[in-house]
Amino acid sequence: MPEKIKRSEAGMANPSSVPNTALLYAGWLHDTTRRPYDVKALNINNIIVGKRERQLDRAKIQLIANSIRTEGLLQPIGVRLTKVYNKYDLIYGFHRLEAVALINQENPLEGHSIVAVIFPEEMPDWGCKLAEIAENLARVDLSQREKDAQTLLYGSILKRHGLVGDAITGQARNNQYTKGKVEVSHSERAAKSKPTITQKVTADLGISPATFNRQVERGKAVAQKAGLVIPPDEQTPETMSADTMMAIGEKMAQATDDERKDALKKLPYGTSWRQSETKVRAILDTEGPEAFINWCRERIKGKHKPMSLDILKAYRKALDELIAEVEGKP
Repeated sequence: MPEKIKRSEAGMANPSSVPNTALLYAGWLHDTTRRPYDVKALNINNIIVGKRERQLDRAKIQLIANSIRTEGLLQPIGVRLTKVYNKYDLIYGFHRLEAVALINQENPLEGHSIVAVIFPEEMPDWGCKLAEIAENLARVDLSQREKDAQTLLYGSILKRHGLVGDAITGQARNNQYTKGKVEVSHSERAAKSKPTITQKVTADLGISPATFNRQVERGKAVAQKAGLVIPPDEQTPETMSADTMMAIGEKMAQATDDERKDALKKLPYGTSWRQSETKVRAILDTEGPEAFINWCRERIKGKHKPMSLDILKAYRKALDELIAEVEGKP
C-alpha cells in the first residue's frame, strides 16, 4: 500500500509529499537562470502578484477553493525569488493563490500557505513569461483561441531572445561549411545549430509540427482580418520576425470568438481541420457549408486517392436522404 499523502492547512499536501515538478522542466536543465531548484510551502502573504494579463474568474476561484478543501493542492504554483528576504514574485497559479487566500479569509485557521515551485532570482522576466505560458497551455480550460494566442506569444519570445535558429537543413548546413571556402566562426556555427522555431515550440509544448503550423495560419487569418499587414517574406513560422509573431498572437488574444470564427471561415483544408494516419475529421462551421465544401474541393484535387465525381454524387444523395429523414418526408 502506498503511503497516504499527509495534508496540512487548507487540505494542501505536505511539501514532502508533493512531487518535485522541477524535473518536468528538462528542456531548461542547461540554463541555471531558468531552472527551478526547490518546491516548498510558502506563506501566501509573502507572494507578490504583479500585473496579470488574464482577469480573475471569481467562480473559478470558488471551484478551486472547494477542490483544495477536499483534494488538496494538486499542482503547485510557480514563483521567483526576489532580492527581498522571504519574498517571491508570482509566475503562474494566480487563481490557485487566490483560492487559498479565499480559504484563509473564510477561516483564518484553515490555511495560509501554498506549495510552490521556486525559480531563482536570476531568472529573466521573459523566462518567467515562457514558464507562465507553458503552464497555462498544460491546462484544459483554455479555449482554442487562447491556446493559439499563447503558443504564438511563446514562439515570439523564443525568437526575440535568440533561443531558436534558422530553418537550414543539416545537409545544407554541411554544404555551407565545406563548400565555397567560406570562413564560418564558432558563434555562427552555434547559431546555425540551434533548433528551428517549429522544433523548439513543438518540443517545449508537446504539440506536433502540423498543429503549430495550423495555429500560425489561424493566427494570420485573424490578425489580417483585424487589419494587421504581414510582410510577404514573413508568411511561415521560420521566416516570421519576433515582432510579427508577437503582433499576430496579440491580435488573436484580443479577438472575440465571433471575430475568430468569421476570420477562419475561408481557410483552406489543413488549418481548421485535424488529420491523422487513420482518419480525417472536420471541424464544421455550424453557420454555413464553407468548411465542408472546402474539404470536398481539396479532396477532389488531392494527389493521394482523390475524391471521384461518383463519390461526390453519393454524398449529395446521402445528404438528400438525411434531410428528408430529418424533415419527416417519405
